[in-house]
Amino acid sequence: MGRKTWLSFPEKYRPLPGRTNIVISRQAGWGGTPEAEGALAVKSLDDALLESQFAPGHETVWILGGGEIFAQTLDIADVAVVTFIDSEASGDTYAPDLGYEWKLAESEPATGWLTSANGTRYRFTLWRRTEGH
Repeated sequence: MGRKTWLSFPEKYRPLPGRTNIVISRQAGWGGTPEAEGALAVKSLDDALLESQFAPGHETVWILGGGEIFAQTLDIADVAVVTFIDSEASGDTYAPDLGYEWKLAESEPATGWLTSANGTRYRFTLWRRTEGH
């Protein structure tokens, strides 16, 4: 994940449990700051992918974002897990659109929405690459 995505999680949820948290930052020395505690800080996507090969559970690598990280990894991904939230929100970071080479494989629920405790409606989807890369 990128540094801004890492920092978007409240401190009490960092690092994410049960996995190696690799964080990409172009800020020199960021890995030695208190903000980076619990993260394996690297300076590039290539470095992150290299480090992921030696991490426990390296058979599956999850890309959490943000938008620039998603855009850099879309061409090498085989599967995309996308959560849709039934809400209008403004923002400055967006995941790239999946192209024609991606097909919906699963949706939970199959139709309609799940509803969270606070009333937010959402749906989990799994997409598989069918062509190219």
